[in-house]
Amino acid sequence: MANDAGDEAALTNSVTIEYELTREEVTFWVRWHLVHVAHFRRQMVTVLIIVVVALVLILLGGRQNVIAGGILLGISLFTLVMLGLLYFLVVPRQTWNTSETDGPKVMEFTDEGVHSRTSNTHATYRWSTYSKALEMPQMYLLRHGNRKNLYTYVPKRSFRSSSDESTFRGLAAAHLTIEHQGPSR
Repeated sequence: MANDAGDEAALTNSVTIEYELTREEVTFWVRWHLVHVAHFRRQMVTVLIIVVVALVLILLGGRQNVIAGGILLGISLFTLVMLGLLYFLVVPRQTWNTSETDGPKVMEFTDEGVHSRTSNTHATYRWSTYSKALEMPQMYLLRHGNRKNLYTYVPKRSFRSSSDESTFRGLAAAHLTIEHQGPSR
């Protein structure tokens, strides 16, 4: 009997999820990564500043200013178009092709860490592998150490119940800081 109670307590401190990423999730994830990790916003702001400088040069007049401004403006507008194509066209098409490789993913969260497996991989990570968790309206992201470009994706829809999600949040909060991003739940 005492052993059954111990087994039951162990079960309450773990949760298992299974999911396959949808096209929308993969596209969202890659776009989020571009904006927050790859400094896409910083690149866009830099290009917009160059556009303003180019326009000022053109408005100042003078042959050299107009030529320099025109060249800067042309380069900036070309860069904006390329960044826009990347964000709105290339990302959705390319990510869908690469997201179908592993099939369903099963993850188990326990007091010891995170166990993950697909048809091609099997990995176990201690909670100390992660530096923080980000909570967004549709997902959690577990950041691997100080590596800004490596996250474990945990879709909220993969939890079978609100109790499973609460167990996950409790496990994550016991080991990590959870930062909220986006609108509140």
